[in-house]
Amino acid sequence: MEIITPVTEGLHRLWTTVIALLCLGVLQVTALAEVVINSSQPVTHRVKIQPVRAVKTDGTAATLFGGAETEAYIKEQIDRIWSQSGLVIEWLPVNDHVSDFAYDGSPNDYTFTARPSSHFTTLTDQLPAPPASTDFTIINMLFVKVVPGFTASVPNSANGRAWIDGRGIVVFIGSALVDPDWEVGMDAVASVVAHEIGHNLGLAHAGTTSTNLMNPLAEEERVTTFQTSTIFTNDPVYNDGYELLHVITEYSGWVSDNGITGSPDADDDLDGIPNIIEFMLDLNGTVPDATALPTPVWGANGLTWTFAKNPDAVSDGIGFGMQVSTDGGATWTEAGSSGSPGTIIADTSTQFGVALEAGHETGLMRILADIPTSITSQGNGGGGAAGARAVRVNPRVMSSCADGGCGCKTVEKAAAERFGLRKRKTAARRR
Repeated sequence: MEIITPVTEGLHRLWTTVIALLCLGVLQVTALAEVVINSSQPVTHRVKIQPVRAVKTDGTAATLFGGAETEAYIKEQIDRIWSQSGLVIEWLPVNDHVSDFAYDGSPNDYTFTARPSSHFTTLTDQLPAPPASTDFTIINMLFVKVVPGFTASVPNSANGRAWIDGRGIVVFIGSALVDPDWEVGMDAVASVVAHEIGHNLGLAHAGTTSTNLMNPLAEEERVTTFQTSTIFTNDPVYNDGYELLHVITEYSGWVSDNGITGSPDADDDLDGIPNIIEFMLDLNGTVPDATALPTPVWGANGLTWTFAKNPDAVSDGIGFGMQVSTDGGATWTEAGSSGSPGTIIADTSTQFGVALEAGHETGLMRILADIPTSITSQGNGGGGAAGARAVRVNPRVMSSCADGGCGCKTVEKAAAERFGLRKRKTAARRR
């Protein structure tokens, strides 16, 4: 089998990138709110995140999203927030990174002084792969004990730092916030992480809009249509947040459901049938099943080969075609083209078939796939040209927000519980 795919080329460099800080703690117990968003939009794109957990050499590990219950809740809230832009977040399996320096800046102690902001660049640019992803369309999110630019934070707070319009996030999650009985803490974590993802997607702080996700002082998590438009605006020259958008297709769902790791033209189950052809014919991409291919037959039209089209492949806009050869594979022509011995006898929404012309008693046939860029790009908003990740342009502009400028304020969990807020979110401020 052979597949034909479009080839695109493009120059990709990363523009001057801005760093943003976010610090969130549970503050007031007088104003009540859950995660508050605008209306959700139809989900069209996913953002992929590679979580990396910093672990000290003594085994002490940074806090993630807690147990299975709290993790599911936090991720659900993050998805709710980003559904406002038609996005869903896909979390890859967590990888550990054993490094005292990554964990808390060791050997220095940052209990009372801020960890140098320069550590952020070191952590995001020099994180080894693995555990980090080298795919420039995937966000690496490093969980640490002390975020560069901040002092060590208390257990009922969360803060983070991210590049604006470029991938790379470092976050701290306080262990008290991932208590399954304290919804306010889990909401705070979701808000912090969603905010940092917004920076990577190209959103800066939102100024004085008190209900906006990207406003450090906001008490809600709303995303505007203008911000969504910003996220979906592609710079044709530089790598930006647009490259982090992966179009959701039926094929991408099939890949995710079946654990396919190779590209469309790869052969994950090693049966001689490329992944994309397995999808087009609705075969099992994880089990060798070459014998499941439809068999050419002799009939009134001569030697014919007909197969059913997978409706999901048709929905994705994949073009079905076939090449034929009557000289043992020395030369191939596309069926239906001028001079080809192959005639298309069926090309409907459900079926495709080719017959060899009279006089050709033997021949070879192979399936062609015309794959849209929404599948081949594997990111880049589904339309940008893929390219190798280039070195960012210096100098970088760093947010002035840090411990000295905005800090992290928290309220004791016990105080919130006295006000009956175990299942509700108090107002929170972010930096």
